[in-house]
Amino acid sequence: MDSKEIDFIVELKEKVAEIRGLVSKYDYENKVITLFFMGLFEDEVDEEQEETQVKALFDTNILLGSELELAQGLIETMYDRLDSDSNTGFDFDDYNINLN
Repeated sequence: MDSKEIDFIVELKEKVAEIRGLVSKYDYENKVITLFFMGLFEDEVDEEQEETQVKALFDTNILLGSELELAQGLIETMYDRLDSDSNTGFDFDDYNINLN
């Protein structure tokens, strides 16, 4: 891993720690479910490659199987609803989330 990649991973870890701090600040440890995964490919991804090396950062507060099932279901639903034409991700309106 080169120094740019190391700097990226270190900064990413700091951001995850900030999010954990925010959850703690509002005393929402028992109200928030978190599941964070980000992978950094070591090389460009080639569809013909059988194996690709990824350096990954993972963080979660999931303790129960039911919480894991909930997270998996949400991830699958959001993935299925991705707007692949515009590559903008999912629409928050579909989830009754108000960002105002």
